[in-house]
Amino acid sequence: MVLSSLLSGALENAFLNGRLFVTAHGRIGLGPPSVRVGDEIYIFYKGRVLFIVSKMEEMERSDGEVHGTLVGDCFLDRFMFREMAKVSERSERTIVLS
Repeated sequence: MVLSSLLSGALENAFLNGRLFVTAHGRIGLGPPSVRVGDEIYIFYKGRVLFIVSKMEEMERSDGEVHGTLVGDCFLDRFMFREMAKVSERSERTIVLS
């Protein structure tokens, strides 16, 4: 009963205080209220959580280093971590967060 109440409370909080979004590839996600069009989803090295980064376009350097602001973590529907090995857009980048 306690677990059910905790789960119910966590789900309620996520939906009341989160924002639904759709990626360019049509996947539905749930992120922080401040997520906006143009933000990017990253999984950091050896991480198990997806994060949204608001990239500062003018700060992308020719060496691929990206400067941005961490928006928060997110949930992405139908995304399993074993899929990371299959993602064609996978690349390593240095991200400097401010």
